[in-house]
Amino acid sequence: MPPRPPQGLADLAPPRRRCRAPWRIVDPPARRRNVRAAVAQSPALLHPLSWAVLQPRGPRARQGGLAPSRSGSGARRGASAGVVSLTAAVIARDEEDSLPDCLESVAFADERLVLVDAATHDRTREVAAHHGARVEERAFDNFAAQREAALNMSSGEWVLFVDADERVTPALRREVLARIADPGGTRAFWIPRHNYLMGRLVRHAGWYPDYQLRLLARAAARFDAHRVVHELAVVDGEMGYLREPLVHFNYGSLGEFIEKQERYCPFEARRWLATFGRPRPRALLGQPAREFWRRYVELQGFREGVLGLVLSSLLAYYAGKAIYLARRASADRPT
Repeated sequence: MPPRPPQGLADLAPPRRRCRAPWRIVDPPARRRNVRAAVAQSPALLHPLSWAVLQPRGPRARQGGLAPSRSGSGARRGASAGVVSLTAAVIARDEEDSLPDCLESVAFADERLVLVDAATHDRTREVAAHHGARVEERAFDNFAAQREAALNMSSGEWVLFVDADERVTPALRREVLARIADPGGTRAFWIPRHNYLMGRLVRHAGWYPDYQLRLLARAAARFDAHRVVHELAVVDGEMGYLREPLVHFNYGSLGEFIEKQERYCPFEARRWLATFGRPRPRALLGQPAREFWRRYVELQGFREGVLGLVLSSLLAYYAGKAIYLARRASADRPT
């Protein structure tokens, strides 16, 4: 969780009635979700037509093999005198469906690096290479180590970390390029996110502004080895905030949400042990209660209706499960 922004930074966020997604989701009688462009959009975000069905896009291999990339390697900024170099880095495992649009949304970077988990089973490597990215491979141990490896492999002076299910909008692209061209002594930037859960933009319960420390001066940053999940960079220097959000297609279904939380839970338990030691018995009830109160009441999850209640309850449950796993792991340690 990022530190509280300095006084006055909250004014950077637009009023709630103006804080819109890059498209407007409507539900016609046919129950198909459609999107309509409010402004000119990146092809990575919208179909070229003014209306298009909002569905997960399948790999281009389904239509007679990979189609030619719209961006290609030549779409990136040319290196020239006075231009600060930028690497867009993506950590990926089994992401052949999401990766093409992600890479096209960061085609403005001087270098696109995809660090592929060695356990990947699909065509992530081939898709990344086809779209002009430099592909590296590394066995996965934890998220922080993967980010650190990608940071060290990058050649740009600045590194923008983007996940395969995230998209950089044209507005964010312009802001990123403007800030790295004149950072004013700032060595890293927090970027807000618009999180789409089950096709819906969620603004409460901690899901917005959901600041992520993703834009880093490569020489001034490293990743905290103790934060093995929800990894966080350690920066030698000042940090700033961007105003334009990163679009994050977070969870397509409740089952996907539960599956990912089950995967994260053991990492959170290890982080708790490394940071605080063995949890006390009362934390088994206290931690989930605090998490539910924080998300549903303090962060106004109730404003999201049933979805806010479900998300707050599930996250409270997994907070308690992480405590349980931490206690069990500490009990199993040899004395």
